[in-house]
Amino acid sequence: MSEKVGGEAEQERNDTHNATRVDRIKKLNSNSVVLDFGCGHGYFVNSLRVAGISADGYDPFDESFSKMPSGLFDIVALIEVIEHLQYPFKDIELIANKLVNEGILYIETSFSNWVDESHPYLNPKLGHCTIFSHEGLNILLAQYGFIPMQHISRNVQLYRIHKKCPIKI
Repeated sequence: MSEKVGGEAEQERNDTHNATRVDRIKKLNSNSVVLDFGCGHGYFVNSLRVAGISADGYDPFDESFSKMPSGLFDIVALIEVIEHLQYPFKDIELIANKLVNEGILYIETSFSNWVDESHPYLNPKLGHCTIFSHEGLNILLAQYGFIPMQHISRNVQLYRIHKKCPIKI
């Protein structure tokens, strides 16, 4: 098993938070087809399926989910993933291409508006290599047609993609 999959206490974190995440997805659209991008061992995918939501996962470091599912999705979830992306532009473009027009990108991460090398979250041992401020992520995502929808909390942000009118910066 790759040590790049899931992180510390993956199952416990999912057991604690997935019911809330599933409720959020249902409120967005209970008939959605969801892709959990960077799904680890698929705990959130399984929680969605148990709740009757069509879901699939992708994680290049887990053999069970290493192949990108075909088709388009109504919602793509990045739960504690975006901070691990070594090439966020490449991955955001891939995600944009997997969403239907007007699809939703659901991001959970520890946003930081100011981080220096002494900040404990910026830690290569944890795989945290790309830390975003809210505004920095808005700028990156705008290049692919994403428009901020709302902050659910300080660490959860929703975006809607408008494929017909991407904003190039």
